Amino acid sequence: MKVDLKILIGVVFFALIAVGVLSFARWTGVGKSVAAPAPVVAPVALPEGLGVEVTSSGITLEVKACDIDKLGDEFFLHQYPADTSKAGAEGFINQQFNLKALKPVVTQGQAGAAHCQYRVEFAPVAITRIAIGQFRTPQGHCCDILWNKEVSLDE
Repeated sequence: MKVDLKILIGVVFFALIAVGVLSFARWTGVGKSVAAPAPVVAPVALPEGLGVEVTSSGITLEVKACDIDKLGDEFFLHQYPADTSKAGAEGFINQQFNLKALKPVVTQGQAGAAHCQYRVEFAPVAITRIAIGQFRTPQGHCCDILWNKEVSLDE
């Protein structure tokens, strides 16, 4: 049985190309869909009357007795994306908010006391860590940080 050398070379050539493409795709992750990370819950010690739960998609602020007047200062949420090209010039995505401007997503009573929960969603990019806190701008000059906490989301 005679094997045509041109056909054999062609088959070997295309087999090597296929192996190379498959190896490249496997090593670089080309074609893989990126799954959302599993929820990460990190308790954070905060000012009295305020609780924060951090997940991979956003934060939930729980205010005891729904007393947001004690928490009237502005909040900041700095989001550090995995892809740094998605960040601002500061190296993070800045989100500033005030509880008075947000509507509570849940208002519930526990043991006779009401609790209000406010939800703030992260930007639609993969986030590796966040920093949350409150600040004041005395006499229009930024910023007196009242408190801040950082939470890593890639653990």
